[in-house]
Amino acid sequence: MIYTSLSLLNTLLNDFILQKDPLNMLVVKPVILTTIVDQENKLLQKSGDFIFMSLINIEEETVGKSQLPYFKTPDDKLNIVNPDIKLNLYIQFAAFSDKTDTDPGAYERSLMLLDQVILFFQYRNVFTASQYNSLLENNIEKLIVEPVSLTFEQLNHLWATLGVKYLPSIIYKCRMLTFRETVVSHEISLVKDLKIDEKVN
Repeated sequence: MIYTSLSLLNTLLNDFILQKDPLNMLVVKPVILTTIVDQENKLLQKSGDFIFMSLINIEEETVGKSQLPYFKTPDDKLNIVNPDIKLNLYIQFAAFSDKTDTDPGAYERSLMLLDQVILFFQYRNVFTASQYNSLLENNIEKLIVEPVSLTFEQLNHLWATLGVKYLPSIIYKCRMLTFRETVVSHEISLVKDLKIDEKVN
């Protein structure tokens, strides 16, 4: 579910940017779904105009969480299962360019790319299973994407954790994915009648 959701957003965002082509880009995919640096803190992409799309946090959605460890079948039996897990994804989009010998320069190009991310999610921030087969096939009813604001302190901690110097970026919250494993344990029958023993000694 996580990969399906991120892959869909990545594909749609790439199509949007390439259609507008704000920087006359020659690359096929300006938005790459990856971490920014490798395990040695080296940039994974070192040349060109790119947006790093990275999953930076996963949060459990506890509002409305079911506490019932079962669900009812059509034949009035109860399958014992753990409650669904509902998750929100935090996605960072960080823009990068190394084209310092062009006009506009690298920093300006990064900002122009970041503009396109913001414009895309302003234009469309709800994605439903009725629109996209990949969501339907993975039992994802709906994705809702909204921007998240961090304090300067939170930003400092985030980029220190990522192990890279700050890049122009924005963070979005994507909610929500419902995880439900279909493998179930034993069944129990519903109690339909109560019988009272009225024997008198």
